Amino acid sequence: MSGSVAVTRAIAVPGLLLLLIIATALSLLIGAKSLPASVVLEA
Repeated sequence: MSGSVAVTRAIAVPGLLLLLIIATALSLLIGAKSLPASVVLEA
């Protein structure tokens, strides 16, 4: 079980980081059009 957990973490961690980066980029692109940059950064 420990081996499969390690593989799952090895795949899930970079995946979650990519999702966070994509979500941040989208929020910045969308928010920059209607909200000040400071509000987007705080959120």
